[in-house]
Amino acid sequence: MQEYQINNNLNIASTIDTVTNTTLNNWGPYILNTSVDKKFSKKLLEEGNKISKQYGVKKNLASRINRVRKFNDELWISEGLIPYVNEWLEGWNNFSRKSFYPNDANLSSVWINYQEAGEYNPEHIHSSADLSFVIFLKIPKEI
Repeated sequence: MQEYQINNNLNIASTIDTVTNTTLNNWGPYILNTSVDKKFSKKLLEEGNKISKQYGVKKNLASRINRVRKFNDELWISEGLIPYVNEWLEGWNNFSRKSFYPNDANLSSVWINYQEAGEYNPEHIHSSADLSFVIFLKIPKEI
């Protein structure tokens, strides 16, 4: 298996311990369900909180969420996601019985949603992406 390399100090590779490979209705789509490293999640939230309102991207997205901000420095995020992409690839290959390993990949954009009660993200697609993902950084205890 070809693996992408991490060049940061988050030490994420050794923290993936809870992975549930899931499919919907037993035929797809393939979904990786896992927990994200706490240090990485914390850094995403801290850096997201620093993003100025001028980097709001609400008008360009499908979401019905008031506070949406775009990350400008995505290299550390890309590097932090590598273990999860590798895990997804392994699960996809097992699920599909294929051997898919991309020659290269890039993270085209990352944004953070601060979703409040009553706000939502409607069903939508990312037409220019082969893979998209959601990371829930802070979830109310009552959910």
